[in-house]
Amino acid sequence: MRAYLVAALDRSVSSFLISLYVTFVGAISVIFVTPVAHADLDSKIQQAQILRLADSLEWQRLLEMKPRLFGRPLSLSKSKNFFVSEDGATNPGHELEATLRGFYSSNKRLLVPSQHSLAVICQFPARFEFLNRMLDLSNEDLPLKLSDCPEYQDFLRRLDLSSVSLVFSSFYVGNPSSIYGHTFLKLEKKTAHGREDELLDNGVNFSADASTTNPFLYALRGLTGGFDGRFAILPFYYKVREYSDYEARDLWSYKLKLSADELLRLQAHLWELGSTHFGYYYLTENCSYYILRLLEAAAPRLHLLRDLPFWILPSDTLKSVVRAGLVEKVKFRPSLHSQFEARLSKLNRDQKTDLRVLIENTKRAASSSDEKVLDAALDLFDLKYQAELLNRAPRAVESKQALLIARSKLPTAEPLADIQGQKVAPHLSHPSRRLGLGFFEDRRTATAAEFQFRFAYHDFLDPQAGLPTNSEIQFFDFKFRYWENRNMFRIENATVFGVTQMSPMREFFFEPSWKLKLLARRFDDPRCENCTGLAVESGYGLSAELSKTALVYSLAEADLETSTGFQGAKFQPRLGALAGSRLRFTNELAAQIEIKALRNFFSEAFTEESLTTRFRWLPGQSRFGFEVSGLWTTERQELGGSLYLYF
Repeated sequence: MRAYLVAALDRSVSSFLISLYVTFVGAISVIFVTPVAHADLDSKIQQAQILRLADSLEWQRLLEMKPRLFGRPLSLSKSKNFFVSEDGATNPGHELEATLRGFYSSNKRLLVPSQHSLAVICQFPARFEFLNRMLDLSNEDLPLKLSDCPEYQDFLRRLDLSSVSLVFSSFYVGNPSSIYGHTFLKLEKKTAHGREDELLDNGVNFSADASTTNPFLYALRGLTGGFDGRFAILPFYYKVREYSDYEARDLWSYKLKLSADELLRLQAHLWELGSTHFGYYYLTENCSYYILRLLEAAAPRLHLLRDLPFWILPSDTLKSVVRAGLVEKVKFRPSLHSQFEARLSKLNRDQKTDLRVLIENTKRAASSSDEKVLDAALDLFDLKYQAELLNRAPRAVESKQALLIARSKLPTAEPLADIQGQKVAPHLSHPSRRLGLGFFEDRRTATAAEFQFRFAYHDFLDPQAGLPTNSEIQFFDFKFRYWENRNMFRIENATVFGVTQMSPMREFFFEPSWKLKLLARRFDDPRCENCTGLAVESGYGLSAELSKTALVYSLAEADLETSTGFQGAKFQPRLGALAGSRLRFTNELAAQIEIKALRNFFSEAFTEESLTTRFRWLPGQSRFGFEVSGLWTTERQELGGSLYLYF
């Protein structure tokens, strides 16, 4: 018993001594270790202040900050998830300090609405890379390293990034959001080789969270920031299917010269952007704008947005990366429509007849022995029956299967001709902005000087290289005239928005030609003398190519005009017809003639008949263009000449 008590006492004494030792060591840790850790953090914060890192362009780019005319810069991010500090959106210094403190903690932040939690270092790897580079945090006793962030490491593994391309999806007038084209990034994997392998790459897209399919509401909300914009990573084959197959849009890939560090920084910042959203503005802060901001954050040496105007057009961003010497090579991926046109051009008359029969009755595919016809039939079938194939309609699937089985029994056809060689890359298109100075003389011996400024983009007589052929896209085209005899400066025409698409009739396709224009204009005829008003002009009809140089068209037209100066009803509808022709002798030299007759069935004063002619020349690579024009109406007869500057 005594021995037991002695042993128990020994154990108690030992436990007491151990407890005392642990308490002592713990006290020493509290007294010395913790203050040292805080001292290291405070030292790094002080060092960052001395270096003024919060004011650096690179740090503010990572915060997606934009300078303001007055006051501190403001972040474009609309989510609190993107900031560690309460006032991080407006105070880059506070955000830098809060981020540094977050790196010294393993606590996780709750991200809403996803309810996902991440430590600061795991949420902001690009910020850590920057601060580590500037302050040397790698030797610090941080509770977490980037290697301790499994979600981020898995993200990097899935991207498997080797290079990046800026992709331009060509113009598509069938969708208001795509009239000017669209840009996104292609993240090319290390394991991808060749044309088909690239379908396994990833695409980085910035787009609006559109809550309406109504084109007018979409345009209104898109212009005024009524939508949120977000980054998304999608399989590249999805973008090919959407743009190239469904919307007949060619894809141009501009491979970018980015270093290994810049590629890693791009991935890190892209990961950070997944936790936030931005305001979306159709003309300014749009897809192309945010893609360039992402590239600038990844490569601080770049200043891609600096030389661009306030409004951002996708094709202008291509010119920006080319000017910066950032493009390694340009690659073209034809749309399904371009591929079919190339196949069709190889067929003779009899083969085209066989193709037409085959599409009408695919059961005859089994007896076909012409691989060229079958290849064209497969493309044409995909174009004509996209929706049915997508929805797995039994009849469409069976017909497509019959074509595939018949084609599999025949040898491989000779490769298509170089389709890219027949196209002009969009960065080679003429500049989007235009200034004009003209002089006009009308039958009343009145002389006028005209001043014009067009924001974007091109009309029928502008060079078509790199742009959608047979189309006209205009945004904010203002024309003012100074009349010598009246000593008066007044608006002549202000097109807010105008789109014209002439789709020549093809052998296997019928697409209507149409126009839609919203404008303010001057009325100087019996409707009212020298008054201004608003007008909506629309047309619908047919067009045809008589040769490679001649396009003819005819449209039924319906207009609606309003002005406070109108006698009688202030809203006046008119119906009529328009016929015209455009002759394009070369890419730089073109002419146009139009005849139009409009009638108001309620008032003869609003009847209009007109003949318009224009002849324009933009020599070589010059940015200067020259135009001679004439206008004959029942009220006006004028001749004029204009000098244009494209910039």
